[in-house]
Amino acid sequence: MKRLYNINKWLIIITLLLYLTFYLGMLFQMVLGVGQVLMSFYMLYNYNKLEKQIKFLFNIYLVSVVTILSVIAFGKIISTGFITIHLIIPMLIAFFHLYITYRIQKS
Repeated sequence: MKRLYNINKWLIIITLLLYLTFYLGMLFQMVLGVGQVLMSFYMLYNYNKLEKQIKFLFNIYLVSVVTILSVIAFGKIISTGFITIHLIIPMLIAFFHLYITYRIQKS
């Protein structure tokens, strides 16, 4: 579980570097999302091994991911803008996932 942080860190660094071209950053953000979802499944499989505070953070992460995916899938909040819903909020959630994996590495 301690390797998750390094994998996650490099996925985010690559995504941020590719955002210099914007289009490639948008495309690689999908790779980052898939990678983080796979990491989350692994964390969910080892849920009992996590500390109480990390479990709490992970539950917040899961709720926020389900919420933003529902908003994107159903497209109910169009007025707030494409960039906010499809790019900014998912990247904030990705940084939160990075923080959770950092906490797992430190424990």
